Amino acid sequence: CESTFWITATTAKLRASGLHPKVVVFLESWLEDRISNVIVAGASSVDEVLANSVFQGTVLGTCLWNLFYADARFAVRQLQFTETVFADDFNCWTALDKDVKELDAVIKLSECQHNLHAWGGANRVVFDPVKEEFVLMRRFRALGPNFRLLGITFDPQLLMHTGARKIAVEAGWRLQSILRPRRFFNPPELVRLYKSLVLSYVESGTPGYFHAAPSTLECIDRVQRRFLRAMNMTDEDALLNFRLAPLETRRDISILGMLHRVNLGLVSPQMQELFPRVGVRPVDRRSVASRVRSARSYHDRQLLDRVSATSTVQFRLSIFGMVQCYNALPQSIVNASSVKAFQRSLQLKLIDRVRGGYDDWQQIFTIGRRYASILRFQAFFHG
Repeated sequence: CESTFWITATTAKLRASGLHPKVVVFLESWLEDRISNVIVAGASSVDEVLANSVFQGTVLGTCLWNLFYADARFAVRQLQFTETVFADDFNCWTALDKDVKELDAVIKLSECQHNLHAWGGANRVVFDPVKEEFVLMRRFRALGPNFRLLGITFDPQLLMHTGARKIAVEAGWRLQSILRPRRFFNPPELVRLYKSLVLSYVESGTPGYFHAAPSTLECIDRVQRRFLRAMNMTDEDALLNFRLAPLETRRDISILGMLHRVNLGLVSPQMQELFPRVGVRPVDRRSVASRVRSARSYHDRQLLDRVSATSTVQFRLSIFGMVQCYNALPQSIVNASSVKAFQRSLQLKLIDRVRGGYDDWQQIFTIGRRYASILRFQAFFHG
């Protein structure tokens, strides 16, 4: 009965997807029950029927499961939720008013869960209750436990204390495994080991924790400082000799690279919607001097800056806050045809300024832009 239901349901969804009837017949035959047995030393076991299976490990299995599971999204879209699905891992979210009461939020989430379970009941899909949880994410009166997405631990308030500590602890163990046998390696080899084993791990989650306060990220930054002390190197030595900038600077360059990817149109439509291109910055028409100054200062590939006077500190520290820095970069840098060339130009300008004895170069892309005029900020990239 289960096997018949699975084949019938899958076949109906295959037909609805618009596949050619002959392809549907082939896939239906492929989904039929199979007979299996085990042969050891010439002796065969009793035949067993393999029923109600998508046959994991096959080429068609993954595609067929995705097709069978695809219409689960309609169960949550009815309540204006947006789904994020990976295999059978189903997450969904919706935006609520910031003053919504916790009870009302839980009721809304429960309705969404009920709709999804109803779809599961109709399609013979059972969701594991141990893996289901509600999270109300906001600055105050948040609700729910910490959760993991793509290897990063998030808390409902997005303060990232737990997530940053976990990254720092794991990076610390990795660093220790490098430093323990360091007497057998020369400095360039140790730096390559650090970049491949520690730095790659730390930076893999940069977009997830970039918005955290500097004090929260301090535990992560200490990992690289510990490595440089063991190597008897300063920040300047690491940058000039091995192109190893401080982690805070590397995070800024990484996020700026993401914004440049948006400008090049190499991101999903959802990301493009978050950072729409506005072209040329509006010019202040009040005076000729302001028009000339604006025309000389801002490049013609501006992104929409969503930061306002009422924005929270957390929002200003996020990738949205870096839009102001990206919009203030010189035209020659944002004209780069690739993200790699864009980030390389930022790093080379950084190296030039370090050689020139520029103060506070580690924070030029954040604090430097925040407190400097547009012309003074761009002067960092010239000379």
